[in-house]
Amino acid sequence: MKGDKLNKEVLKLKKDISLSIIFSKKRELLESFLVFIVFLLLSGVVTGVIGNPFFTRMVGVGLFDYIFLFTTSLIAASLYFLDRLKCKNCLVGAPSLVLGLVSYSCPICSKLVLLLLGSYALALDPFRPFIGIVSLVLFGAFLLKILPTMKSL
Repeated sequence: MKGDKLNKEVLKLKKDISLSIIFSKKRELLESFLVFIVFLLLSGVVTGVIGNPFFTRMVGVGLFDYIFLFTTSLIAASLYFLDRLKCKNCLVGAPSLVLGLVSYSCPICSKLVLLLLGSYALALDPFRPFIGIVSLVLFGAFLLKILPTMKSL
């Protein structure tokens, strides 16, 4: 019984330390917010999720596209924030960012996806929501692994 109580207290302390690290870095939080906004706008316009006068997206924009645009922008801002905290191995979370981009980009128009996968990219369209979910699960696993190892900086 004492061991369980001690474990709960240690977990609470670790959580408090992690939160104190995050909220004591106001400049890094502001920079991360700017990264979020710029990434959201830039990738949204380039992929055609955010309408623009330069080109028309060949595949319709759905609810999942907006959700994954938003969550991928959060991933980009989070990776930037962790990098500013001098997090070791924070680039391990980068594949989730790439998968997030694939999840809302147009498989017909995306030169990167076509370059990487060739004509198989056209078959990705029905699987884009699943790719987005895999991206979020990977990033969540990355955060669960990396946050407990961070010490106060």
